[in-house]
Amino acid sequence: MNLLKLEIVVLIKKYKKLTIVAEKLGVKQPTITFHIKSLEEELGVSLFELRSGRYFLTEAGEALHHYACKIDALMKEARRVTQEFKDFHKGAITIGASYVPATYLLPEIIHQFQCEFPNIKITLMVKTAPEIRTMLQNHEIDLGIISAAPFDEPLLKEIKIIPDTLVLAFSKEHHFSKKENVSLQDIEKERILLHRNPSTTRDLLTQWSLTHNITFQSEIELDSLETMKQ
Repeated sequence: MNLLKLEIVVLIKKYKKLTIVAEKLGVKQPTITFHIKSLEEELGVSLFELRSGRYFLTEAGEALHHYACKIDALMKEARRVTQEFKDFHKGAITIGASYVPATYLLPEIIHQFQCEFPNIKITLMVKTAPEIRTMLQNHEIDLGIISAAPFDEPLLKEIKIIPDTLVLAFSKEHHFSKKENVSLQDIEKERILLHRNPSTTRDLLTQWSLTHNITFQSEIELDSLETMKQ
């Protein structure tokens, strides 16, 4: 027994004609006849009787029709509910983001999305980039937004959103502010504020320092960019 056969029972009760039932379902009449016989053979009882060219339900058919109507109503409700998810009228999205996009990129995007789709629940989880990748692989989140160098992982699809440029930042009172150019040797002598590991920004800076053969004389590790700015 399948949903199509039950739908045929409901339509035969309503229209009494196989031609009309076939038209409603978009199939040929022999298909309806086949399903009628198949359903009766499956249940081992007579469900339909033909009188004056019209189909009527037997007592067993009427009993089946009662449940077929309930199942048909449930299926229509299920289609309606799932369509709401498809059309973004309902649902939930869990986003994982590293600190930079979570702080500077996502708030406005989430606000605009919520204005357009107010019934979609958004959960934002702020983690490190490596943690976000692991959560994606474990299906703990729907998507991740991270600051990262290009990567190739078979289980993940990467889409570049915007470029993220690393710059040397210092106070206006710092002696670097009086220089037109800052050399690599100048940077080596300074106390550098670094993001605590694990951090994509830290990894990129480490790669850059190795490429340019730079060893920082003094490092201070902090948890957030906002703390560094202060």
